[in-house]
Amino acid sequence: MNGLEILELSPGVTIQDRGRSGFRRFGVTGGGAMDKFGLAEGQLLLHNDADDAALEMFAVGGVFRSEDRMTIATSGAEMEISVNGRPVRWRSTIELAREDLLEIGRATVGVFGYLHLPGGIDGPVVLGSRSTHEPSGLGWILEPGDRLRPNSARRPHQQQQLPTPKYFSGRTIRIMDGPQSHLFREQDRRAIVSTEFTVSGKRNRMGIGLDFEGGPIAAHAGLAIASDAIVPGDIQVSGDGLVTVLMADSQPMGGYPRIASVITADQHVLAQFPPGTVFRMERIEPKEAVEALAQLEDQLSSLAGEVEPVARDTASMTNLLSYSMISGVVKGDEEHED
Repeated sequence: MNGLEILELSPGVTIQDRGRSGFRRFGVTGGGAMDKFGLAEGQLLLHNDADDAALEMFAVGGVFRSEDRMTIATSGAEMEISVNGRPVRWRSTIELAREDLLEIGRATVGVFGYLHLPGGIDGPVVLGSRSTHEPSGLGWILEPGDRLRPNSARRPHQQQQLPTPKYFSGRTIRIMDGPQSHLFREQDRRAIVSTEFTVSGKRNRMGIGLDFEGGPIAAHAGLAIASDAIVPGDIQVSGDGLVTVLMADSQPMGGYPRIASVITADQHVLAQFPPGTVFRMERIEPKEAVEALAQLEDQLSSLAGEVEPVARDTASMTNLLSYSMISGVVKGDEEHED
């Protein structure tokens, strides 16, 4: 049967789609891909639907074996990748033959990479999504020996690729004030847009810790606030002044004050910052945040125009014998008419 057998799997590798919608009021996080732009790239390369699921790899991938001939695609953070020991291009479709060994190593640009199968990865649908939320046990928690099945057997007519998007080189994250910004001192509200922040090693799908120089940030109310709803992008400040940006798997409720929120259009950019990345924040107005989201949606809509055919070098094709390279056969002694 067609699919990929998991031989080795790194921690933090999960199945993700665009997430669950409408369940936060019941205490269920939305989840979904950390980089939804990156997720969309791979869907486009394989002509998948926007809601199809892919394998999200956090900094390191795994080792897989193809059970039959199939076409896959990769997107998001660029990672070390090879088929039968030969490096192949990231952010492109890849032809696999039966028993091919696919190895995906460390991320070299960004953090979260995606592996796509035709029609998306098949798996249990829980509350309208195939996304895995490991803390609560929602979705399919993968292990070596599991098999990833595609939802479709279709294959693109030609191999395709996309250029590396510009957001991997961005170092400014836009924020806007939220309902609790007034709880903080004015000097702290000014500081978050004049301070250089560094992504710490304390990060996962729930949140990204930020280091910075200078005095701790503190809310007037301290910890004496009632727990209320939170959303991905909220910038939470703990009692000891630690700053954390809440991300896709963040809890729906929280009691720490939030000084601001990363706008939706920039959350995937922040998600791809590896530890040690230095960046700044820029405060904008809600109207500008809405415009930025509309611009991001326009970029997604125009992605199809950036798809290019892959020029394949036959010397590097590991499954050359599986292709029909000629359309007919002649003996060489046929008579020719003048």
